Amino acid sequence: MRRPAGLLPKGGSLGATMDTPLEPAHLVALAWLVAGLVLSAIETLAPGAFFIWFGASAAIVGAVDYFLPMGFVAQLILFGLLRVLWTGS
Repeated sequence: MRRPAGLLPKGGSLGATMDTPLEPAHLVALAWLVAGLVLSAIETLAPGAFFIWFGASAAIVGAVDYFLPMGFVAQLILFGLLRVLWTGS
């Protein structure tokens, strides 16, 4: 049984017409976010406030990369700049 043409989305099919939120480029960004969470969790086990800045830097790189996809070298440069900005070394 076929659906009436008026009920179909533009393009005429019920296939994947929406962009999926987990494209390959987004998976890299999510990996940065997970790394940021892991580094922040390690901070609870380590003395001082050292890993929290690595975690924050990784989370920011992940957030930026999710909305503005960058190459891997640009991600590493941004991570390094944020790490130096916050830790001072």
